[in-house]
Amino acid sequence: MSEVKEERERWIQELQRPTGESDRNWGTAVLLSFMFGYVGADRFYLGYVESAILKLVTLGGLGWWWLWDLIQLATGSLPDGDGYPLKRDIRLTPGLVVLVSLGVAGVVLLLISLAMSS
Repeated sequence: MSEVKEERERWIQELQRPTGESDRNWGTAVLLSFMFGYVGADRFYLGYVESAILKLVTLGGLGWWWLWDLIQLATGSLPDGDGYPLKRDIRLTPGLVVLVSLGVAGVVLLLISLAMSS
């Protein structure tokens, strides 16, 4: 009898799992996390409003939460707020090129200013 009950519970859990794909883009989420994740922009985008506000207040958990979310997004293990996996279609658009270029330039300038100050 317990086997039947376990099987029923497994089926219920399987039916409750979201299927399909999110309307939110994986590349956008990764870029938002990399550039503005310390203020919760990635979590706002994904639909995690409560944790995004907390991430904003703590400045990305003093960097640790930002890094954790960036790793989870890069590996694809962070779904959207509804539990759906993110879309993985990455198109090279002018806006994306500008966004990535600004991010890389910002990191380079930060490293140069840190090197010059020491």
